[in-house]
Amino acid sequence: MKYTSYNFRKGKLEYQKFRVRTPIRTFRDLDVYKDTTKLAAGIFGLKLPVSVKKLNLEFGLLCQLAKQVPR
Repeated sequence: MKYTSYNFRKGKLEYQKFRVRTPIRTFRDLDVYKDTTKLAAGIFGLKLPVSVKKLNLEFGLLCQLAKQVPR
């Protein structure tokens, strides 16, 4: 989906109703939870590029990075 200057929402990005859906049972679960919340907070802190062309390039880069599965 290509984003133009009129089809993406303008406003403050915030997510206030986050809760853990499964209990944390191991230290590995705790590390995954902490890393996930830190990365999610980082995503909301991203600054969007001014031009639409740069915005589409950024979304393309994020899509490519999201497709990579860590091993």
